[in-house]
Amino acid sequence: TSHIQNTVTKANRTLGFLHRNLRSCPKKLKATAYLALIRPLLEYSCAAWDPYLKGDIQALEKIQRRGARFVLNQHKHDYTSISTAIKDLNWPELSERRRQQRLTMMFKVMNGMVAIPANVYVKRSTSRTRSTNSARLDQLRAHTDIYQYSFFPRTIVDWNSLNDNIVTSPTLDTFKNRLKPYQ
Repeated sequence: TSHIQNTVTKANRTLGFLHRNLRSCPKKLKATAYLALIRPLLEYSCAAWDPYLKGDIQALEKIQRRGARFVLNQHKHDYTSISTAIKDLNWPELSERRRQQRLTMMFKVMNGMVAIPANVYVKRSTSRTRSTNSARLDQLRAHTDIYQYSFFPRTIVDWNSLNDNIVTSPTLDTFKNRLKPYQ
């Protein structure tokens, strides 16, 4: 929570800076500035710290809503639905982007692309049904919320829900491309 608060504070300051200095710029430039300067603050190493508490998730999503209002010059809160505005900008929810980052990291772990030994942290499942993928992993048991919502236990649930053609992708780029429409 303290990491999220620090991230939100820094993103709010940067958004205020952009608002003061790019007030009369075109929408496309404002969107580029948001995507280049603010979104990376909200997503840097998010596979490691992806929040599970609703308050933390909402605090991050609130920054994106403020960013959309800034880009579209819709500063009156009763003016329009900000959810529609975000969809018009074609910005996915930050929680979905963090989920995709976690799954991408899991793909890297499972395929030896990072220095995290998969066999130490995960075990391939021996049970298989028609509705499961061929790279299904055994779910880790957790006795505390901190561990239950940490990277491996949380990501294994999402990994097991993916289609077989996604988890058996031959390359990282193929995995990412197949994962995007799977929201």
